[in-house]
Amino acid sequence: MRKIILLLSIVLMMSCGNTQKNKKSNKITFRVNQGTEFLLTAFNLAVEEEISEEYKPCETEYTKRIEEHFSSYKNHPFLKYILKNVNSGTDFASVGLLITDFNSMEFDSNIEASFIQNRIYSENIDRFRILALNFYKESNFQLFFDQNKDYYKEAIINIQ
Repeated sequence: MRKIILLLSIVLMMSCGNTQKNKKSNKITFRVNQGTEFLLTAFNLAVEEEISEEYKPCETEYTKRIEEHFSSYKNHPFLKYILKNVNSGTDFASVGLLITDFNSMEFDSNIEASFIQNRIYSENIDRFRILALNFYKESNFQLFFDQNKDYYKEAIINIQ
């Protein structure tokens, strides 16, 4: 019986040691994905007049910068497209993660087009891409994103 208890104790100690090693190697890294930020910003701009106050984001310095930068684009065809399809179930966060080239609004070529199509819930994925690209360029989202990199870094630090 003592041998069994000793053997179990040794196994338990060894497994605890392995757990400590795994904790060090299983680090979660947070980052702001530009595609996700782009599409969620567009989504929030598109629906902001339609949603009740209780569901709107809190007013922060960042939301003020969004309002300031994008206020003249609130009637953009891409935002109207989003609003028209708001109940389609489009998973903007996932679609944003798949954007690999913002100059052409190309999606990750390793992902099947049918998967992307299902995330957008659109009959015409090209229309989505054209409108998104047009909004991205006209609104100069790249400039907005670059100007807020310090904010994103601070947000990541606060999360970790």
